[in-house]
Amino acid sequence: VAGYEWSRQHGEENLQTPTWLHLLKFLSRVPIQLEDCFFTNIYMGLREGKATTGRFPGATSPEFVKRCQQFFLLQVATQRPSLILALGAYVPAFLAPLASQLAAWANPGSFRSRDERGVSVIGEVVFPSSTLHPCAVASIVHPSLRLSTVRYRRWGSLSGDAAEVALVQEAVLLARVYSCQTADRVGDMAPPI
Repeated sequence: VAGYEWSRQHGEENLQTPTWLHLLKFLSRVPIQLEDCFFTNIYMGLREGKATTGRFPGATSPEFVKRCQQFFLLQVATQRPSLILALGAYVPAFLAPLASQLAAWANPGSFRSRDERGVSVIGEVVFPSSTLHPCAVASIVHPSLRLSTVRYRRWGSLSGDAAEVALVQEAVLLARVYSCQTADRVGDMAPPI
């Protein structure tokens, strides 16, 4: 609740928190322009207290998870993203049942196991709420824990930070292809990634 109160009082996000500091630095290196992004949480609502990381308390309620998944699909249908970056260890399992292409994420596993199986980036993901608009989805470490966890990443012959940068760059390239294909299919400009 503390983070929400700060944002409410200031009318904006606090970009000085570990999550935002590391995320903004990472996005600039990939590069992804902040203006091209829409940020959301997989779980609706606020946490009590000051903790901003760890498993969300509502994640243990199947009904709540289902409502959050439905809301996420509504956001996807509205935003029509070409790229989704799934931040943190819990998001892949949340997303897996929402698109058949994400089946490899159903078993939560670790970043290392997804990397070893080559499924940290998945292309041509089609959510049922947005059937004309495929996107790329990439699983990355949560920015607030980046410094302690990114060292375990492996992508191709790369490891650590370089591996995660490379896998997101691959996802960005896929997203650009899907964005162009969607614009051709729909007959208008698709939104940016």
